[in-house]
Amino acid sequence: MSREIDVSCLQVLIREKLNPMSTEPNSFEPFVARDGQELVCAIVSRARASNGDRRNLDDQIAQCKAFVACRYSGKIRYIEIEIEGCGEQVEYRKISELVRQIANRSVDLVIAVALSRISRSEQAYRFCQRCVNSCTRVITLDDHIDTAVCGWQLQACIAELQRETFNRNTSARIRRGQQGRFRQGGMLTLTTYGYCKPPGAKTDREWQKDPEAEPVIREMFRMLENGSSYSEVAAWLNQSNVRTGPHCKHAKWSSTMVRRFVHMPLLKGQRIRRCYSRRVCQQGGSRVVEVSIDTRDCPELAFFTQAYFDYVIDLIDRRSCGQ
Repeated sequence: MSREIDVSCLQVLIREKLNPMSTEPNSFEPFVARDGQELVCAIVSRARASNGDRRNLDDQIAQCKAFVACRYSGKIRYIEIEIEGCGEQVEYRKISELVRQIANRSVDLVIAVALSRISRSEQAYRFCQRCVNSCTRVITLDDHIDTAVCGWQLQACIAELQRETFNRNTSARIRRGQQGRFRQGGMLTLTTYGYCKPPGAKTDREWQKDPEAEPVIREMFRMLENGSSYSEVAAWLNQSNVRTGPHCKHAKWSSTMVRRFVHMPLLKGQRIRRCYSRRVCQQGGSRVVEVSIDTRDCPELAFFTQAYFDYVIDLIDRRSCGQ
């Protein structure tokens, strides 16, 4: 019978065996200034975005300074490196400058609250290895990583595994909550043309069809079924002084707006929610790593039967492809 090992329990075991940071003071490896006079300490703090809480960065810096000050009585020169960003993006300008200083052996100690504040994934391990090769010590408080301690490599790998597992579990928990609200009629989007949302409405059961828009929408589908283009339908709507949706930033209909509107599944009584999980890449872009689609039937909001809606949409799409 297989037993699943909890990552946090495994990290505690490694911490007790390999890391003396939280044990007796005599077992802690003292800090050493390279020039024998001044300890050069680089503190790396990181916030998620530029509009994040400034206090978060200040708290990280204060925590690191307190840790160093109570373990070193000599002169200390701090280099504060504040990073803003999220995801797997690692090659920040400030980190690149820090790497150059480490290669020049002008930094004695690099300290952060967690290894993920410096970098992510395999880049975090490579950063620590660069520091070790340049005789620069790395300490992360929450991960209990100290490159002066034998076995720091395994501790760094476990810390990164725990961070990745925590992020995935958190993402899955949030997604489950959103799916549950969606299936109960929540997670409402902005209303479009043809629908009314009463003040204070919390679910789609409280939405209503606009009776004045129903003949207009049926005429739009009739025109498209008979061979009219999106541009012709848009021109007819503008000539008829049909207003766009309540949250639309354009006052006039366009072919793109008509195409987007008629392809809306809600017209056949079906809500569709697409959830994309994106991962920020090292190069600065992002990629979709997971897509989930949830559907919910809302027959009271349908303007057409599902068979007729699918028939017209398929007819339009084949016509657009030249078939």
